[in-house]
Amino acid sequence: MIHARKDYNKRIQDSENIIPSDEPVFLLRGQDIHAPAMLDTYANKVAASDSPDQTIIDNTVAHAKAMRVWQDENICRFPDMEEADAIYPIEPEAVEDEELEDEEAEEADTSEEEEEEEEEEEEEEEEEDDEL
Repeated sequence: MIHARKDYNKRIQDSENIIPSDEPVFLLRGQDIHAPAMLDTYANKVAASDSPDQTIIDNTVAHAKAMRVWQDENICRFPDMEEADAIYPIEPEAVEDEELEDEEAEEADTSEEEEEEEEEEEEEEEEEDDEL
């Protein structure tokens, strides 16, 4: 079992060896402020799949709720990771490229929204002119 963090690979293991040693896994902790929302998203994805498993959906939703209750009673944080613990080191250039792609995608979304708004306004104006 391979975690996304080296420190988890050392500490969190499958003692019964059910998970193959080369299978990537991802652990979300209750203290992670985003974890309950991620579980909700996962439950929704399972529910929307071709063969939803209701037991997985119900238990994932219940686990998200348990995380929220735990967070209300304990300190929760934004996720963090020491660079030395990263299993997939990211090159600075790759991060910059990704940020540029995100910005371009946001600009494209904004442009599409603006175009749609303009079209709607034009249609409304045409309808008003037709009424007159």
